[in-house]
Amino acid sequence: MPSCARRLSEQLADYMATNPKAVLYGMGVADGATWALGLGEVPHARFPDRCWDAPACEATLTGMALGLSDMGWHPILVHCRTNFRWLAEDMMRNHVWRWKTMYGREPHITIICAWGDTAGQGAQHNDGGWCACGGELADALAGGVHIWEVPLSWLRKEAS
Repeated sequence: MPSCARRLSEQLADYMATNPKAVLYGMGVADGATWALGLGEVPHARFPDRCWDAPACEATLTGMALGLSDMGWHPILVHCRTNFRWLAEDMMRNHVWRWKTMYGREPHITIICAWGDTAGQGAQHNDGGWCACGGELADALAGGVHIWEVPLSWLRKEAS
């Protein structure tokens, strides 16, 4: 695994060690073949009961994140591509973003997705350099709802 992806995987596992209510899930997170862009390998090794694979049903996975958050968990959802996250916009706009206004409780959800670097990807994954939230992973793990989009090329590079 490239060292940048490995570093993020270790940071996720370290965060999960400090927060026993953090769960990591998404397509390929615990499958052993892709580790969801390399992010699931270390957390799955350390916390297999809080790190699981999920099918391709983006709106449902986002709804699960909202339900988990409302029950006191901190869901960390991995959508392997930014354009997959857009499939969950109905859930985001009509429920997640309005939850605090409707019910007085702010969700604590982190969504991680990759964008760009189309090498080896199908034409439907040819998304450009759009990013909703930059900064560090620690910022995305803070309270509230954060969408952290990571350049795929960065996950694939070696740290210097």
